[in-house]
Amino acid sequence: MRPKPGSFKFDCDICGSKYSMGPSVYEGHKITGFDIFVCHPCNSMNHDGWNSIYEPKLFQILQASGKAEPKRLANGLLPREF
Repeated sequence: MRPKPGSFKFDCDICGSKYSMGPSVYEGHKITGFDIFVCHPCNSMNHDGWNSIYEPKLFQILQASGKAEPKRLANGLLPREF
């Protein structure tokens, strides 16, 4: 039996909200530079760089993975991808 579309729920690594992934449903996005998965709203609302309210969480993720802080964008925000 095939799983129902949207039956697999995951937590966004940034905001903690639940999003669905599975057959015909792809609400999560892989952010390769930070090696995280985020929900569609976090991905689309931070297209021009991560809002500064997320920086503590992003720095925690970078520190845990041993990665250096990426170069900031011209607008002063951390890039969504690097």
